[in-house]
Amino acid sequence: MSSETSKAVELARATIKNVGLEKFTAADFLPGTVRRVVLWKFKKEISEEVRIKTFNDVFDLKKVCLRDGAPYIQSIEAGAQVNGQGYDGGYEYVFVISFKSQGDANYYSGASFVDDPTKEENKKYFDFVHFGYVLSVLPLLENVIVTEYVLEQ
Repeated sequence: MSSETSKAVELARATIKNVGLEKFTAADFLPGTVRRVVLWKFKKEISEEVRIKTFNDVFDLKKVCLRDGAPYIQSIEAGAQVNGQGYDGGYEYVFVISFKSQGDANYYSGASFVDDPTKEENKKYFDFVHFGYVLSVLPLLENVIVTEYVLEQ
């Protein structure tokens, strides 16, 4: 784990300790546009057909990831990596997912913040649909990068 990742993880843990998971994953926690950038590198043996279907399925998350019955993902942009400079690390697809608050972004990936995502009482802190999608995609990937930033105004 890099020092940058370690700082972000420690900050998240400290914030959860200070405010609790309920507030950390609340829709109104730290309002402002948050962008999540995801890079995928598929395993070599994964067929092009599966790659394309898996990529296209990401767009459905905007419709099926709900909070209190309503969609909460502001937007999903994605495409195949096309930069030819040679600094892509072999990553094939890039996704940019936007949320209206850090709380929504935390809820989207909240399974990472609970001790046991299968416990019923923990399911209120994360999007179970997104969690299921992640579990279905991870076995197909050689590597994935996920990072977020707050859009500076």
